[in-house]
Amino acid sequence: MCYPGSLDAEKVAGKIVICVADDDPIAFRGLKRRQVVQAKSVGVILIEKEEAVLPSVTGIFPYVQVGDIAGSQILNYINSTKKPTATILPTVEVKRHRPAPVVAYFSSRGPAQRTENIFKPDKMAPGVAILAAMLPKIDEAVGDKPSEFSMRYGTSMSCPHVSGAAAFVKSVRHRWTSPMIKSALMTTPTAYDNTRKLLTNGSSYIANPHEAGSGGLNPMKAQNPGLVFETTTQDYLRFLRHNGNSEKDIRSMSNTV
Repeated sequence: MCYPGSLDAEKVAGKIVICVADDDPIAFRGLKRRQVVQAKSVGVILIEKEEAVLPSVTGIFPYVQVGDIAGSQILNYINSTKKPTATILPTVEVKRHRPAPVVAYFSSRGPAQRTENIFKPDKMAPGVAILAAMLPKIDEAVGDKPSEFSMRYGTSMSCPHVSGAAAFVKSVRHRWTSPMIKSALMTTPTAYDNTRKLLTNGSSYIANPHEAGSGGLNPMKAQNPGLVFETTTQDYLRFLRHNGNSEKDIRSMSNTV
């Protein structure tokens, strides 16, 4: 698994190490890589579930991720060969990847915990392998100076995309309220990927509404949705009452009489 203390430096020094990701979160990739580097290895092959193989930044240390199918083939080769060898080739840029977008395996799923009457998630937005500006890490220099960019994942990346889309719509529709902008963004997403097929999840199955929400964010169409819905404070209060909250609790939450 390549966890701290699991590697024998005398055995792995000068060799390519294979690590199995199991169900580890993305953040553990860096931890595993650091363990291999500290053990004086010359490279690492990380075996993950097929849907978990995602791009990442590793600096100048040779590193490759493979799915469990390729991983099984690699392990079979190692176990059946007296002196197995391997080569990690330089990174190759893949443009216009297909299919895209795809619901990431780590993306939060619906329904809402308290009630299915609240549609969750609202929509999809880019949150995988986003090249983001970062404070450089002195101990992980790339080339002559530390990199100022890194691949990032999750809500921290998708939220800025949605916020930017909302600001874009507001710049065109000055009089629209926040609920109206949200309405426009939720009624105009696309349900298809760049192969003109229905959106799928990381397992290649068609994504359901609890995975993709209303679809992929489409700021251009959101400028002219045809119809927008306004949501007022009273609407939320009525919803709370309908959902079983007492009048006393609602007054406490809303700070109204």
